[in-house]
Amino acid sequence: MYRRRKHFSLGNFLGLLFCGVGVVIFMYIIPFKAWIFLFACGLIIIGILIFQF
Repeated sequence: MYRRRKHFSLGNFLGLLFCGVGVVIFMYIIPFKAWIFLFACGLIIIGILIFQF
């Protein structure tokens, strides 16, 4: 496994990225379709899970 000593790792960055994309979709596209709402929630959850590893 390749690990860096830095506190802010690639995994944390990906987690924040997924959360950010999920939140943006959540805020802008929610009024149109319910399945996009579920997709955004999924991205946020995935982002949180990645961020914790």
